[in-house]
This record gives sequence, C-alpha cells and structure tokens, in this order.
Amino acid sequence: MNVLSKMLRLQDGGLLLPASADTTLTPNVYTGRPFLRKVNAQLQPVWSYVYRGGLPRQYFQFIRMLELQDGSVLALAAEELPRPPVATYQLHHISASGRLLRLYPITTALCDAFQLATLIADPGGRAVYVAGGCQSPGNTGAYAARIDLSPSLPLLLAATPAQLTAAAPLTFELFPNPASTTATVRYQLPAGTAAALHLTDATGRLVRRLTLRGGSSGGEVVVPLAGLAPGLYAATLLTPDGRPLATRRLAVVAE
Repeated sequence: MNVLSKMLRLQDGGLLLPASADTTLTPNVYTGRPFLRKVNAQLQPVWSYVYRGGLPRQYFQFIRMLELQDGSVLALAAEELPRPPVATYQLHHISASGRLLRLYPITTALCDAFQLATLIADPGGRAVYVAGGCQSPGNTGAYAARIDLSPSLPLLLAATPAQLTAAAPLTFELFPNPASTTATVRYQLPAGTAAALHLTDATGRLVRRLTLRGGSSGGEVVVPLAGLAPGLYAATLLTPDGRPLATRRLAVVAE
C-alpha cells in the first residue's frame, strides 16, 4: 500500500488516508486499486474501502477527498500520471461507515488525459469543482470543471469551518458534577466553528469523544457514563487539529 496524496482531517477528529493497494496481485503486473482507510484520533483503524469495479486503467488512485455534513465522503479517483492517455475520472460517494453509496463516472472531450490536483466544494450547494491540467501530447493546458451532483445527496457539502482558537469566546459547563449515568455539557462556540470533547480517565485513556458545533444559540450534548468506573475524569475541549481549549473535572460516582 502506497500513500499517494494528502490525508483528510475529519470532523470527528479522525483522518482519512488515500492510497493505492490491492490484495490480488499478478506477478510482474501492478494492478493498484483506489483505496481509503479511516483511522480515529488515536490512529486506530475504523474502516477501509477499496474499489474493485471496472476502471478505465490499472493505475487509478484517490487524488483528493471532501467530507460532507453527514460524515460521508466524496473522493476523486483519477490517473495521477496518465500512461497512456485516459479522459475519464470518477467521484466516489462513500458513507460514514465506508460503504460505496454512488459512483459518478465523468468523461470529457476537452482533454485526452488529466493530471488532476484539486477537488473543492461549492459552499452551500451540491456542486464541486475539479481542476488540474491536460497532459496529453499536443493538448496541454489547464482543466477545470464544475460538477452538479445528484439532488439525492442527503446533505449539503461541508464548508471549511472557521478557525477556532484559544482566544475565541466560548462557554463550557459540565453538570451535574458528580454524576453517575450521564453528564450534560452546555457550550457556546463561535458560529461556523467545531470542537471535539474528549473525556479521559486518570491514566489519560480516552473513554468518550463527541463533536460540538458552534452556533448563535449555543448547544447541549449528553455524555453517557454507563460502564465507566467511579473516579475523577477530565473533560477537555479541543480544536479540530487537537489543541486544547479548556478542561473541566468530572467526578463519576456509582449509582
């Protein structure tokens, strides 16, 4: 398995790693398949996806990915280095659990071959922009396309969140405390931002993780405590890239 392009940080704190791989290899013949692996914030594997359907060429790879608001992913599969020219690429709509929901094959007469490098969401819509270069002999130049996706997509494309910093105004309350079965987190984050809530035990082991989203009216989430041993826990609010913003202590007691 070869990692071939940038990983994507997900809203739940995990990462999506693109690669080209296969488990069925023919001697002296490389048959790489577009491959994705999701790992959680602790870098533990969550799911893997490999596309074994029909491909225009043997060397298709996932070049770029976008996360949608429901946690599903759009992944752009194309030839990174066309050989020989191929004028087709694909968008894979993959569920939050790693299952293929829909495949969008795209062919154009504008280029005989692509070297695609960009997949950008149209904020607030169901369209994406694909861009790169035409690489075939005698037909070089830039390539860009706006692709309107199916209206059956469950939710709008996720816009890039606003930057959340330690200086951002926020509210972070935890109650009841002590708690036995559940605890409620009341929070307010700047609109357009997101944060992760990590609950760790006295050894630093992560036992609960939730995603909080900013808005004008604030919000509340319930943290289930069933199955946790009585003791002192730390509830930490973190930016999407893992920087701590605030920590509250929570005492868990037996029912």
